[in-house]
Amino acid sequence: NWAFEHMEELCGNKPCDEPPPFEVYFTLPTCAEITWNGTLGKLTVRGHPGPCDRRCTEKWMWCRDYSTTPPRIQKRILERYVSGSGTCERIPYGNEPDAPESLKYLPGTYWRLDCAKNLSMGDCF
Repeated sequence: NWAFEHMEELCGNKPCDEPPPFEVYFTLPTCAEITWNGTLGKLTVRGHPGPCDRRCTEKWMWCRDYSTTPPRIQKRILERYVSGSGTCERIPYGNEPDAPESLKYLPGTYWRLDCAKNLSMGDCF
């Protein structure tokens, strides 16, 4: 959301009637190193190169439609695909009902999964 909200300052302003529109790529790890720091109440999800590198990549079109008053931003997903050839196991953690006590979001606890499915991501397709 932050990128779309700041797209104009990041990339400029491109009218929709002047092809091609901006193509913006977003990639989120579906396999990742997942760390819970209960002291800070913070979950960190970090993609990894190598055998854990699996991501969901989305290609978006972004432009400003001046045929409307006021001009409207047009954004549309053009493509979604899996990138990276890594694999990972689904390990329940956090608020998952089947998560073991040692992997729950508990205050003051710390845990790390080296390579696990990012449960905050739905399927890429």
